[in-house]
Amino acid sequence: MNIFYFSGTKLPSQNAQSIHAMKMAQAFSKTGHDVTLFAGGVNNAASDDIFNIYDTEQIFKLYLSSHFNMPLISDAKRLLTFAGKIARVGKPDLVYGHNPLELALLAPRNTPVVFEAHGLPNLPSHNWAFSKLLKQKNLHSIVVVSDVLKQAFLKKYSEIEPADIFVAHDGADLIRHIRSSDNETNILRGQSGALNIGYTGSLAPGKGIALITRIAAIRPDYNFHIIGGTKKHVQKLETENTLKNLHFYGYRDHAEIPSYLEAFDIAVAPYQHRALIKTGHNMSRWISPMKIFEYMAAQKPIICSNLPTIHEILDHEHNALLLPASDEHKWGEAIDMIKDNPEKGQKLARNAYESLKEKYTWDKRAQAITDLCFYKHQTPQLSQAS
Repeated sequence: MNIFYFSGTKLPSQNAQSIHAMKMAQAFSKTGHDVTLFAGGVNNAASDDIFNIYDTEQIFKLYLSSHFNMPLISDAKRLLTFAGKIARVGKPDLVYGHNPLELALLAPRNTPVVFEAHGLPNLPSHNWAFSKLLKQKNLHSIVVVSDVLKQAFLKKYSEIEPADIFVAHDGADLIRHIRSSDNETNILRGQSGALNIGYTGSLAPGKGIALITRIAAIRPDYNFHIIGGTKKHVQKLETENTLKNLHFYGYRDHAEIPSYLEAFDIAVAPYQHRALIKTGHNMSRWISPMKIFEYMAAQKPIICSNLPTIHEILDHEHNALLLPASDEHKWGEAIDMIKDNPEKGQKLARNAYESLKEKYTWDKRAQAITDLCFYKHQTPQLSQAS
């Protein structure tokens, strides 16, 4: 099957959607399909560099349009460039993507379209485009990353039937597919011999950086490591930080993350009940956080906030510890417990890895979605919340 995949993002980028798109394009290709990934290009980045940044194999085609800092100009340029490319290369068998505007305007007539959503459409242009998609006969399915998000779509759009929406949580590569360096233990700062607690991802409001800071303050004998964030954000946090055991590393390419995960003793995901994106919308209600799956792949004990959507992936005291999102004392006690009972931590990590291997790899996700495209009324065995 020839798949045109519209990423709805720019490459390379620090946002999680860029990782998602590259990994899914690779996974679709591994299932035997011919994939072309469309994205905005940044700083004339070469394709070889982009594949290396995301640690993906060059088994799919990557087509980049010029990206400008002026959104309207950049969007118009991207749409025109992609339209020209489609006219030259011919009609695909399936159009897949995250940006409803690209799908509504660029998908060839009578070509099946699958829209993947990580939240409800919130921009005016996306609301218009999604309404247009719903009226088109070639909208095949909607893929969402959590059952909570599926219910939100069904509540907002009465014309959508439950069978039209398929839940496919995010994923990760198995550890054997992850490239890591030989000197993982040397890349972390802090007290030698101390327990290393780590976080990878965005430093945006609602991601729990303030909670990590409070935990570090009451557990001075442990090292806390935060991987991610823009230079400006990291500089601000470092200026405010007075703790010697709290270390900020800034953004790292996705291919480098496994080395940091390997060096952690415990991985934390302290999501808050309100995690606002640029549009001001709260994403914590329906997130399927990619870092959770990467933690599972790294086989590290996971401590995570006890949010409703997290229960779709993790089970308390089976493959993670799920704790109140704002109680640093309970988090400190949980870290102590894992330190004092290493066999408990190892069991949590092992169970998490088995859950990933069974249900949440990128390859399994891609296979389930393509099965859905071939057999609309057959439910792929990807997650229990479909």
